[in-house]
Amino acid sequence: MKSFKGLSFILCVSLVFSLMASAANACLWIDGTTIDGGRTRLSGHFIASQLRSIIAETPKTKLEELMELRQAAEVPDSDQDWNSVKKILAGDLDLAIKELIEFERINPGEYSTAANLGTAYELIGDNKQALKWISEAINRNPESHDGTEWLHQLILETKIQLEASPNAFENERVIPLPEYFDITSKVTIGGTQYDINEIGKALEFQLHERLVFVKPRDVVVSELLFSLARILAHTTTVEAGIDLLELSNQYGFKDKALLDKTMAEYQAAIQWRKIKGRVKITLGILAVIGFLYIAYKKKWIVFPSDFRKRTSSG
Repeated sequence: MKSFKGLSFILCVSLVFSLMASAANACLWIDGTTIDGGRTRLSGHFIASQLRSIIAETPKTKLEELMELRQAAEVPDSDQDWNSVKKILAGDLDLAIKELIEFERINPGEYSTAANLGTAYELIGDNKQALKWISEAINRNPESHDGTEWLHQLILETKIQLEASPNAFENERVIPLPEYFDITSKVTIGGTQYDINEIGKALEFQLHERLVFVKPRDVVVSELLFSLARILAHTTTVEAGIDLLELSNQYGFKDKALLDKTMAEYQAAIQWRKIKGRVKITLGILAVIGFLYIAYKKKWIVFPSDFRKRTSSG
């Protein structure tokens, strides 16, 4: 049995280690704001922080990290998939494609070969060939990447559409989320219906892999970040949404007016929460003062000055 098979699998292993590291945050309770201005406390990790750390990486530093993982696991350095992966991460894409095509000829039908060819073709800018091979990889293993590769297909279709029409997605979104939704909502994408949680999981998974290779600015990544920001704001905290909107802006989100409007909406929710908090405190103080006043009038309590007056008059 081959270990660490294929670039996609290897990056998944790296992602698992990243999520394991963030699991230490799972015991942390995040105090935040709901989309309607309420207060919430959630246990979880900070997605934007993770993505920023990935942006700071390069394919070559990722290669070094994975080589250390293999050495620690005592995995032999001889299998064909790993040799192709090393070339992809090192930037030797043409040679990697040549070797993968030959490997497909000799051993047809391997999922990892198709997935790695899709990645390599995408990295050299041949999105049509990339889409062909990623689609083939899904046919060979529909459950790959926790069933999130439908989003990789959509990303490639979007990139092909942008090649034909660079102004696409200025007034429409790659992920067509409705204006109002919650965790129970469903959204139809490409003729298939997905739960909001499914979409969020796919976005998070694909971004963890993509940001190793794709640095600012990139229209498609900015779209993915914007959609994930909205999902988190509507299902967790608007603070998480704001963090991702900032990343979306960094990647060059095209509709600046929409981004500013969304950011203002989330900040307004935070302000509304603060106002409600202040009102609660004020009402609490007034309630205490009112109780003390009634208690004093009904002589349920006696203040020290009144007690002295009573004793002196007696």
